[in-house]
Amino acid sequence: MENNEYFLEPNLRECTDLLVNSTFRVWRSNFSEIQNFDIIDGDIVDDYEPITRKENGRFKRNVADLKIETLFIIDYSIYSYWYHKVIVKKESERPRTTRSVIRQYYAFVINGIDVRFKNINPKSSGFTISVVFSGIFIADSEAKSPFTEDHKVTSVIPNQVDSSAVLNHTKEWLQQQTGLPGFDHAMMFSRYCVT
Repeated sequence: MENNEYFLEPNLRECTDLLVNSTFRVWRSNFSEIQNFDIIDGDIVDDYEPITRKENGRFKRNVADLKIETLFIIDYSIYSYWYHKVIVKKESERPRTTRSVIRQYYAFVINGIDVRFKNINPKSSGFTISVVFSGIFIADSEAKSPFTEDHKVTSVIPNQVDSSAVLNHTKEWLQQQTGLPGFDHAMMFSRYCVT
């Protein structure tokens, strides 16, 4: 399992029957074959035709595929956790291996989120939603994670952060950053207890 990556997806991705679409399959891929999977290009909304009337007088609805490009922000508490968990042959490999394990784990997370959104019935909603990676920012030092580290309360165990302060700081941090990939939605992850 060391070099394998697992993904979760509906058995029939294009199926509109909720009973069929609620079953999932897990498929395996060799981890060494996947590179730079954290950046995926895609349109926000595919072109679609308007609703048209069929011969019998009923309306036919074309389904729009909405793509939500999602940026994952991984704070230092998560990096530190995985840094101490990974097993490496050479200590010099630890940072690279840590980042690879985090990318692999959050690829599985976003795949699971995408699967849940695939359960929205396109017959009743008129659209499908695909959640894709825009990118992943991994704070590999406390200095790169000011949105949580500046608000960390260490007098309690486990350490905690104030949700409002972290949300506002993350929003400000995102506005100040250059070089991040474009995204529709950003999600910040932390191991700290968010209060």
